[in-house]
Amino acid sequence: MVKFFEIEARFPERHYEFPSAAVEFVAKQIRVGVSEFTFYQFKGRTAEYHRAQIRAHFGSVRLPALTRSG
Repeated sequence: MVKFFEIEARFPERHYEFPSAAVEFVAKQIRVGVSEFTFYQFKGRTAEYHRAQIRAHFGSVRLPALTRSG
């Protein structure tokens, strides 16, 4: 999620937003099956905690809401 945030300037909302190659790479690094990624909940206290850690890493408390046109 850190790299996603760094590149996209937002947090992902669903699993499919991550490139499969990135998921495979990280899964291999931490020695878990790729399918384990689907169990991560993008909403809830744990995800909020993870997002707060990432914001702290980049030195921002909150990002302004982006308005989407179209």
